[in-house]
Amino acid sequence: EAAQALEASCWIPILKGKRIVLAGDHKQLAPTIKSRDPQVQKMLGRTLFERLMTKHAQISRMLQIQYRMHQSIADWASHAMYGGRLMSHDSVKSRKLCHLPYVSIQGGESGNEGEDDETSILSTTQNASLLLIDTAGCDMFESS
Repeated sequence: EAAQALEASCWIPILKGKRIVLAGDHKQLAPTIKSRDPQVQKMLGRTLFERLMTKHAQISRMLQIQYRMHQSIADWASHAMYGGRLMSHDSVKSRKLCHLPYVSIQGGESGNEGEDDETSILSTTQNASLLLIDTAGCDMFESS
């Protein structure tokens, strides 16, 4: 992921090779910089990949078909970051969570009298393309 690689880490392979191909997406995750010093973050925050994309955009190629997410999720990214040019492949454009391997949603009766099948948690989950789970208060703390 060249778009996340610190520039200093790129120079050794660049100087040893005869040709270079950088692959990544500078509009996604930024490089990981562990220093809390704002000056260090500023100096290391811009990658070689991003600098090249800014100075030499004419030599870059955008992959225009994505194979990972439902079209309704990809459409947001397409319009927000890629000028509407990112398209979803037919194999994923209507894929729901229940279509993914190893995702099994088991259940039966909701236990709620009169609850409509279309609004039950199970039905909503089975038909979702994205599911956000709030784990606040679950004693799931990140270590520093």
